[in-house]
Amino acid sequence: MNSKGRFYERWMQNERLAEVLRNQQSGNTEHDVLQHCIKETFTLPLFADMPSPPPPTGEVEDKCFMLPIPKSGYPFDVALRIIGPRGSTVKAVQGATGCKIVLYRGNPDLVRVHISATDYANIAAWRIEQAKRLIMALVEIPQAGQDTIKKLQLAELAVYKGTFTNRLKPPNIPQNNSRFVGNASRGKQQYSQSAIFKETNGMRRRFH
Repeated sequence: MNSKGRFYERWMQNERLAEVLRNQQSGNTEHDVLQHCIKETFTLPLFADMPSPPPPTGEVEDKCFMLPIPKSGYPFDVALRIIGPRGSTVKAVQGATGCKIVLYRGNPDLVRVHISATDYANIAAWRIEQAKRLIMALVEIPQAGQDTIKKLQLAELAVYKGTFTNRLKPPNIPQNNSRFVGNASRGKQQYSQSAIFKETNGMRRRFH
């Protein structure tokens, strides 16, 4: 997908979320629908392509690792960055890796991240390595003006505070562009709340 396609997709995600939030204010939106839209809109890029675990070997074991991260030297609060709005970021790390993650902030100089997993020996070790990789990616200092993690976390926080608006300008896409179906208004209709609700129900059937 080219840059215009990615921008259009991001704009449509924001539009769908804004519509769901408007419906929620009128009492017409279910909690699961809103959570689905939040996850769709604010999933961080580093969670997009997670590798598959290796074939299992050995016995089932409990493994753990303590990852110390200095509090100084970062332009953000390390612990809050890892935790995310209402714990969404650390929950995403746990969901992507199958690890349990607990942060200890009592040390004045360090944030200690306790990572644990229970699985076949090699898979448990793999899960912990993936969790370490994601956490270190979260606290990697970005280039000036390119902090995607901060932007997405602040936008998600705005949803919870009730102040979210789609600040992206509507893309100027020719209607005969075969990569997109119709214009922006038709796209908004295609992703109405009822469509999202059907999609969410389909996810329930697959995972229960």
